[in-house]
Amino acid sequence: MAAKHILLAENDESLAHIMALLLKQAEFRVSTASSSAEAAQLLATLEARGEAVDLVITDLCRQTAEADRRLLHAMAAKKPAVPVIAITTTDDDAQRHRLTGLGCTTCITKPFAAETLMHSIHAVLH
Repeated sequence: MAAKHILLAENDESLAHIMALLLKQAEFRVSTASSSAEAAQLLATLEARGEAVDLVITDLCRQTAEADRRLLHAMAAKKPAVPVIAITTTDDDAQRHRLTGLGCTTCITKPFAAETLMHSIHAVLH
């Protein structure tokens, strides 16, 4: 069975590097982007090459809220929908409800442990 393909959108270069290494060690195929806007462009490129993405993990940021929203809507509109794990700095019910309404599968709050990330990925993909 082919490795699941994860698109990771994280603007913190150090965190993105660590997360990508963790995902690759877990035998996932990983593509990275530094923003939601870049992730949307990368998705279009991958789709044009016939490469599917099984999961999107994206860091949501107030400064890029509109781009984040567009990415979440695009993933929810795909048939079948591509699951999205959102990484946020806000841990409240209103934020989680809003993100779920935008098509987010689950949310992780920064800071988080590697085990939390991996547990969330496995729960979403299986």
